[in-house]
Amino acid sequence: MNVDAEIYLKNLFGFFENNPDQLKTLIGELDKDKFFSKVRDKVYSHVDEDKEEFVLTKKEMIDIIKDLYDESSKLTKEISFEIEAQFMKTEFGLFSLN
Repeated sequence: MNVDAEIYLKNLFGFFENNPDQLKTLIGELDKDKFFSKVRDKVYSHVDEDKEEFVLTKKEMIDIIKDLYDESSKLTKEISFEIEAQFMKTEFGLFSLN
């Protein structure tokens, strides 16, 4: 555990806890716990690589958010496919294959 990294994370997460509207603006409807977890993982990947600067760049934050949206989108597509598989289109309309 790196003390400087923990202080950075505590300040970052504290800012978002005290300003939930800013977090909402940044990540939208995404799960904040997943966001915080990915941020923590990325910061500690910098620490593990012995990088001088472990503070995340704007691009790294955007990449984290993009990955979360991609995961969310993939889950939505899987659910949508499951629902569509329950119905069959015919000339008479949709029929349930249940």
